[in-house]
Amino acid sequence: MAESAEDDVIKISFSEALGKYLTANGIDEKIYEYLESRCSKLEIPEDEGEEQPLDVFAAYKGFTELFEDQFKEFMELVKVESLNEMYERLKEESTSDGQSKAFFERLEASLQYESFCRLVRSFNAANDEEEEEEEEGEG
Repeated sequence: MAESAEDDVIKISFSEALGKYLTANGIDEKIYEYLESRCSKLEIPEDEGEEQPLDVFAAYKGFTELFEDQFKEFMELVKVESLNEMYERLKEESTSDGQSKAFFERLEASLQYESFCRLVRSFNAANDEEEEEEEEGEG
C-alpha cells in the first residue's frame, strides 16, 4: 500500500503551531519587556468591578497591539476567520501542562482586559518577591 504525502506530515496542535509562530517572532521577550517597562508600576484594583484607572486600560491597549499584527499573519496562514474563533480553539486545547497553560494565559491576556489585569498582578507580585529576596540576601 502506497503512503500518501499526508502521512509524512507531522501534525501538531493549533496551540503548538501558534506558539512556534509567536516564539519565532520573539514574543516572549516582547511581553517581558513590555510588562517590565510599561506595567511594573501600575496599581490595578483587585476588584475587577471597581472603576479601572485609565493608565491601566491604556497599558492593555498597548499590550494587545503587541499581538495584533502577529495574530493576523498567523490567522491567514491557518485560515482562521476571527480572533474569537482562534481563542475558542486555543481554549479547547489548553491543558493542565504548566508551560502550555502559561502560554494560553499570556494569549488570553491579549484578548481580554480582565486576563491582562491578572497577568500584570502576577508579574508585579513575582517582581516584588524577587526584590524582597535580593534585599534579604544583602542584609
